[in-house]
Amino acid sequence: AFFMSPAIRGGVLVQNAQWEKGAIAVMKTGIWFVSQEKQVCIPLDEVTGIELTSREIQEKNLDVVKIDHLIENELVTSFVLCPLTTLQVLYNFLKEATHDTEVSEEIDPLTGQVAMLVYSGMDSSTIENMLKLSHKDLDAIYEKLLGSGLAEVLYVRKEVQLTPKGVRYISESVKSPLD
Repeated sequence: AFFMSPAIRGGVLVQNAQWEKGAIAVMKTGIWFVSQEKQVCIPLDEVTGIELTSREIQEKNLDVVKIDHLIENELVTSFVLCPLTTLQVLYNFLKEATHDTEVSEEIDPLTGQVAMLVYSGMDSSTIENMLKLSHKDLDAIYEKLLGSGLAEVLYVRKEVQLTPKGVRYISESVKSPLD
């Protein structure tokens, strides 16, 4: 079998990416590609898409399995090339193994728009300002994304208000020395 991982990173072809001849080991938690040069593991819970497609290799269109997955929250694509029967078995296994990660329900357009903005790296404040949403409205949308398994909590943002002691501290610190 041959593999190329990663072949595409963030939508851009990886320079010097080449086909590696090696073995493929499929475990319950991940797929291992092992060659003399390197070992690559793709955890199944990091897989975002699987497709049986064709790719031009040495001026021939050959069938490959395309695996989209995350590495440190960055989308990358890897390819596997092997005899068609093995390829079909691998594809079917990966489809079955990642079945739980498929999106089963539709989300409303606003929730989808928020998900797209999160995907593009925008923070909560920017999303609130851009879509003219209140903090509570955005939290409700985040709850929908969390409930459907489309997002996970990165951190909890706190909103604070000064106590009388805090107000006194600020008032005294901004007084001019002449008061």
